[in-house]
Amino acid sequence: MKLTPTEQAFFDIYSGCIPQCDDHIILIFLESERSDDGQDSFYEKYSEYYSHLKDTYIAFEAGIEYGRKNP
Repeated sequence: MKLTPTEQAFFDIYSGCIPQCDDHIILIFLESERSDDGQDSFYEKYSEYYSHLKDTYIAFEAGIEYGRKNP
Protein backbone atom coordinates (compact mmCIF):
# COMPACT_ATOMS: atom_id res chain seq x y z
CA MET A 1 0.00 0.00 0.00
CA LYS A 2 1.37 3.39 -0.99
CA LEU A 3 0.78 5.96 1.72
CA THR A 4 -0.02 9.60 1.10
CA PRO A 5 2.38 12.08 2.73
CA THR A 6 -0.16 12.68 5.53
CA GLU A 7 -0.65 8.95 6.09
CA GLN A 8 3.12 8.41 6.11
CA ALA A 9 3.59 11.16 8.67
CA PHE A 10 0.88 9.67 10.88
CA PHE A 11 2.41 6.21 10.54
CA ASP A 12 5.89 7.50 11.40
CA ILE A 13 4.74 9.42 14.45
CA TYR A 14 2.36 6.76 15.73
CA SER A 15 4.70 3.82 15.22
CA GLY A 16 7.66 5.74 16.62
CA CYS A 17 6.05 7.37 19.64
CA ILE A 18 2.94 5.43 20.60
CA PRO A 19 3.48 1.73 21.29
CA GLN A 20 -0.26 0.95 21.27
CA CYS A 21 -0.20 -1.58 18.43
CA ASP A 22 1.98 -3.24 15.81
CA ASP A 23 2.92 -1.45 12.59
CA HIS A 24 0.84 -3.77 10.39
CA ILE A 25 -2.30 -2.83 12.36
CA ILE A 26 -1.59 0.85 11.76
CA LEU A 27 -1.29 0.18 8.03
CA ILE A 28 -4.54 -1.78 8.00
CA PHE A 29 -6.22 1.10 9.85
CA LEU A 30 -4.93 3.66 7.34
CA GLU A 31 -6.16 1.52 4.47
CA SER A 32 -9.57 1.17 6.12
CA GLU A 33 -9.82 4.96 6.44
CA ARG A 34 -9.88 5.21 2.66
CA SER A 35 -13.23 3.43 2.36
CA ASP A 36 -16.50 3.63 4.24
CA ASP A 37 -16.98 -0.12 4.61
CA GLY A 38 -13.30 -0.62 5.45
CA GLN A 39 -13.78 1.10 8.80
CA ASP A 40 -16.46 -1.40 9.78
CA SER A 41 -14.32 -4.37 8.84
CA PHE A 42 -11.32 -2.95 10.72
CA TYR A 43 -13.49 -2.44 13.80
CA GLU A 44 -14.77 -6.01 13.64
CA LYS A 45 -11.23 -7.44 13.62
CA TYR A 46 -9.36 -4.90 15.73
CA SER A 47 -11.95 -3.25 17.94
CA GLU A 48 -9.49 -2.96 20.83
CA TYR A 49 -7.33 -0.59 18.73
CA TYR A 50 -9.97 1.27 16.74
CA SER A 51 -10.93 4.02 19.19
CA HIS A 52 -7.36 4.92 20.03
CA LEU A 53 -6.22 4.94 16.41
CA LYS A 54 -9.30 6.87 15.24
CA ASP A 55 -9.05 9.49 17.98
CA THR A 56 -5.33 9.93 17.36
CA TYR A 57 -5.85 10.20 13.60
CA ILE A 58 -8.58 12.81 14.01
CA ALA A 59 -6.37 14.88 16.31
CA PHE A 60 -3.44 14.49 13.90
CA GLU A 61 -5.51 15.69 10.93
CA ALA A 62 -6.90 18.58 12.98
CA GLY A 63 -3.36 19.64 13.85
CA ILE A 64 -2.39 19.64 10.19
CA GLU A 65 -5.46 21.67 9.26
CA TYR A 66 -4.79 24.14 12.08
CA GLY A 67 -1.19 24.52 10.90
CA ARG A 68 -2.34 25.24 7.35
CA LYS A 69 -4.77 27.92 8.49
CA ASN A 70 -2.37 29.51 10.98
CA PRO A 71 1.11 29.54 9.42
